[in-house]
Amino acid sequence: MIKKSLLEAQNDFFAIWNQEFPDYPLTERIFQERIHSSALIVPEGKYALYEDGRLLGLLCLKSGHPDDPTQNDVIFLSLIYIAPDFRHRGYGRLLIREAENIARSLGKKYLLTGCDHDNLFSGVFVNKNEEVHQFFQREGFFVFDQNYNLLASTRLPEVDSTHYRVAVSEEEKEAVLKLISSHFYPRWFYDISLVPYQDLVLALDGDDIQGFLHIADCRSPILPNSLSFYSRYRNLGGIGPLGLVPEARGKGFGKGMVIYAVNQLFDRGCSDVLVDWTDKTEFYIKCGFEKVCDHFIVYGRIL
Repeated sequence: MIKKSLLEAQNDFFAIWNQEFPDYPLTERIFQERIHSSALIVPEGKYALYEDGRLLGLLCLKSGHPDDPTQNDVIFLSLIYIAPDFRHRGYGRLLIREAENIARSLGKKYLLTGCDHDNLFSGVFVNKNEEVHQFFQREGFFVFDQNYNLLASTRLPEVDSTHYRVAVSEEEKEAVLKLISSHFYPRWFYDISLVPYQDLVLALDGDDIQGFLHIADCRSPILPNSLSFYSRYRNLGGIGPLGLVPEARGKGFGKGMVIYAVNQLFDRGCSDVLVDWTDKTEFYIKCGFEKVCDHFIVYGRIL
């Protein structure tokens, strides 16, 4: 076996992966943004293996974001893959052991599959992927979390837009970031800090910002998780994350903001709108999303 960089192996990997998993296609843009440009890569855990000139498999490990204390002890299996012709020969276990050794050498306590800050996948996808789930279960991983993507393919019933609009300035974006730092996850602060203010929908009570929702389409400078599978659709739009301050919850702001945001994306010319990485499936179906289109399981292992 010989090691190559993921950049060297990229085209070979795409050819094999996209044939095996056409419902979860990977593209050069996604790989550039989530792998090659990621500041969270663990260098010694990013490589491809070749045997007799053929791609055998890949490993890509990431650390948690330094501003997110909940991830201090975690190494993420952002990508682990064995090509079909090399399966059932112990190579998957070999890469898991390599990941464990690297994680321990860095003083980490846990391995998690996917769900890294700039991930390819928010877990291990369930559809047509039973063999991979069996592999992680045999290797002693436990189910840490589950999440879903939902799809809307038509405009949603209009709502009174009095309380909703798109942000109009950097100052309003800064106000949203301040809101996040007071009420929400560190991860959201990192994600929203990277987006243009024009991609933020606000929920307002008078002049006071009560909540926010990130919207994006393929023209956005960085593709969020909601657009990971943009190539499945003619012109995908995405929403998330969504946050409401505690005192605004239970008053209809969340549903109204979702409907307003989805229709904004259809006004931009999107053919479909996807909300990603959520366990609030009933809420989004009540908003008008038609179906769950993806299901992911996050596996964990204690080192």
